[in-house]
Amino acid sequence: MNRVGNPYNHQDSVRNPEYFVGRDNELEKIEYELGQALTDRPQFRNIGITGAEGSGKTSLGNMVEKKCKDMNILPVFVRLNKANASDEVSLFKELIDEVTKAIGGSTREGYIQKLAGKTDQVELDLNFVRVYLSPDSNDSAEQNVSEGIVRGTLQELIREAQESSIAIIVDNAQHLSTNEVVLQRLKNIFGDIEGYNLVLVGTEDTFSNITDAFSPVARMFTKVELEPFESLEETKACLIKPLPPEESDLISDQTVREIHQLTEGRPYEINLIADYMYRRYRSNDYDEIKLTPEVIDTVIEQMDTWRRSVYGGLCDEISSLDDRELKLVISSIECPSIHRDWLVNYHILSNFKKYRSKSFDDVSDVLDATLDSLISKGILEENEDSSISFSGGIYEMAYTKYLAYSTGTLEQLGGTSLDSKSALLANIAYQLDSLLTSFADDQYIYSLSPDSSEYTSYSLSYTENSEAARDERDNVLSELYVSVRDHRGQYEKSSISHQSHSHNNKITDIRCNVEWLDSGLLLFVHSQNDEQETRLLEKVEEISNDLNKFGYNLVTPGDSTLLSNAVELAQNHQYDEALDIVDEVINRNEDLPEAWELKAEFEYYKDSVEKSLETVRRVIEMRPNYTDAYLLQSQILFDTERHQDAIESLRQATSFDRSSPDIWAASCHMLANNEMYDEAIEFGMKGKEVDEDNLHVMYHIADAHIKQNNPEKASSVAYQMKERISTIKDDSNDVDYPEIDEWENQAHHIFAQVEKVRENYVRAVKIYRSNISHTRLGGLYQDWAVCELEAGNEEECLDCIRKMLQVENKENVKKSIRESDEFSELENNSEFAEIID
Repeated sequence: MNRVGNPYNHQDSVRNPEYFVGRDNELEKIEYELGQALTDRPQFRNIGITGAEGSGKTSLGNMVEKKCKDMNILPVFVRLNKANASDEVSLFKELIDEVTKAIGGSTREGYIQKLAGKTDQVELDLNFVRVYLSPDSNDSAEQNVSEGIVRGTLQELIREAQESSIAIIVDNAQHLSTNEVVLQRLKNIFGDIEGYNLVLVGTEDTFSNITDAFSPVARMFTKVELEPFESLEETKACLIKPLPPEESDLISDQTVREIHQLTEGRPYEINLIADYMYRRYRSNDYDEIKLTPEVIDTVIEQMDTWRRSVYGGLCDEISSLDDRELKLVISSIECPSIHRDWLVNYHILSNFKKYRSKSFDDVSDVLDATLDSLISKGILEENEDSSISFSGGIYEMAYTKYLAYSTGTLEQLGGTSLDSKSALLANIAYQLDSLLTSFADDQYIYSLSPDSSEYTSYSLSYTENSEAARDERDNVLSELYVSVRDHRGQYEKSSISHQSHSHNNKITDIRCNVEWLDSGLLLFVHSQNDEQETRLLEKVEEISNDLNKFGYNLVTPGDSTLLSNAVELAQNHQYDEALDIVDEVINRNEDLPEAWELKAEFEYYKDSVEKSLETVRRVIEMRPNYTDAYLLQSQILFDTERHQDAIESLRQATSFDRSSPDIWAASCHMLANNEMYDEAIEFGMKGKEVDEDNLHVMYHIADAHIKQNNPEKASSVAYQMKERISTIKDDSNDVDYPEIDEWENQAHHIFAQVEKVRENYVRAVKIYRSNISHTRLGGLYQDWAVCELEAGNEEECLDCIRKMLQVENKENVKKSIRESDEFSELENNSEFAEIID
């Protein structure tokens, strides 16, 4: 009877592509670089793959080897160690030895004979072997290698192989980083040799030290940096792929989330935990494969065995730490290489319930003394800039985390350990989210961990005082307020967002000014109804004073909520009230371009055109690549008959984000409204090149064709809209999406306008009546009213005008109708006069 094997293997790299997870972008980049060797003007490019221990570098190297075979490039895989990387002769012997193995046949046989000194019947010259490796050569360790001899030998080998390209993949390349002479040799030999791609695979140290050895390395290697898995989907695939089909549904999403959070997406650690998790599942006959305290204990026991047999004293020191010390070490792992004062402040938040009743001075004094103790024990290091780093590598880091879990010292780890101020803000947001959840009586807060863009519950925000940080804010979070107002956007199907946010919930944004960072963040929290949102705000009020004394100032409502309220007021044409709210946000932070852009927009709606133009220009000065501001500026310029300036503004908007179909659609719309139809269609088609299924783009292209009297082309585009809408509805499993209903209304509107252009008004009216029961689009009702009037249906025309008044600003509607020649025959109709007066 065959025993069931463990499908996980944390001791070895992944060799089978079937079990390899993610890294699609990295592989695409590598394939492109290697592929340049196969072009009509071949270039032999060198690649450097770097990453932390346990990040999957060797596994990716294995996939590169497989990719080379698929591309008809001969791969040569070389595994370095300290011995064969210690001197020039040993290194190049290893390279040449592996190249001859890969070529095989008579080349390999000739190489072996050369090594043995049997040269009489060997046609190959292999000058390197004769000079450095034959029995008659001098002691190789004492010799300096000739770059010309190595290069000549490699060129001879590729001629013998009759290959277009050979890719030498060198694993554990970090062993080269301390030998500057060897590095210089590699650079000189592979910098211009024909027929060879050199792929170095190693830790971050590989290239940090190479750069010191010779500055041209930046031009010689295309760098591919491996980070831990960012998304839950990648971690889930890493856990599920090795399992047989009958067990693939035994790991729950909750277990995936816990493992992702614990490991921070590091492939080695994921496999390590999965290995012991599967063992316990099999030995205890569980119904599911899950992460339990017993699994963590088993991992710790195994690590203790390794620690005693392999590793030095650092883990011994860690195992003897008390609760406070261990927690502070965990904070240093969550937020590596940050200033010690920042580390203390962050640590207080992550252990807020313990410290909330104490004064900041008392707590910081104790933690400073604890930091000094940990530094003296060699567990932490203090750098010249007063930043604190964990002294260990990936093994010691994993041991520390699992020990903390096993002893109950740690309940959860922060969401990231990236070395940056932005990552520190992310961890602060994560801790605040966890804090609010822990204070809740039930789990009405959707506590979403910051592990990927699909699941994030936080958004980094802006810095109020630092110009450099404001620039960082603009670069990192240009879409911060996309949730506030996306009136130019459209619904796009996303199964992840549908699963994660399909709740009928309220979103409360809480602004946190982090005074000791001169920065802030916005935390978005989901609650299911008004009562739960009220309870959330009560919790915020309960902890605010205690958080404030530690430098965390919570403010509700947040800027996003206020701006959202302003937008709602503006949609009801209460522009003065909306501007008051926007001014309140600006008073909080005058450097927030999103608020200024809304201010300009509301001023424009109030017909303060020049004032609006002045404000929008201020926005562009604040954020030169802010596309919404350029679009608004274009609209204002069109309205003031400055058409060429408006077109130039549109071109600037599209130049900053050519990948956004909505920007092309908005540009198409403005140009068509100003009777520039060819330009409108040109812009629209560029948007369609970006996303051929985008309804926003399709509608405005069709509308431009209508205005240009091309009903056949408009009708063709409208049919494309209908097909796209049908697909979305089929995919949405009958979930009600008002946005899609409106797009369907607009598609029927195009069909009706096609009949209007053809002067078939009865047919146009039939399309409207049969397909549109209600719309929020006043312009649609106006066009419908015109068709009813042309068809001889005055009462139905008046009904459309009344509906238009319900969804649009009454004064604007009345003004539009009075100025339109299309309603001139109603001048003597008393009901019409009553409506527009």
